[in-house]
Amino acid sequence: MQDMTISEVLTDPLIGELLRADKVSHASFAQLLEDAANGGANRPATDRRCSQRQSLTRQSDEQQSAA
Repeated sequence: MQDMTISEVLTDPLIGELLRADKVSHASFAQLLEDAANGGANRPATDRRCSQRQSLTRQSDEQQSAA
């Protein structure tokens, strides 16, 4: 099995459903993939760590309020 290209990932119907379920915009996911493909070169490392920490905190808060 070969890895999917970014174009294939962005047009895959199952991935589209997952993005909708997770309330992730197509544009932000596309940017995430581009950043990852470029080694995260579009954002400084400190920004990436802060964003990841904020995302994890937000997910934890959402899970607690859903329980």
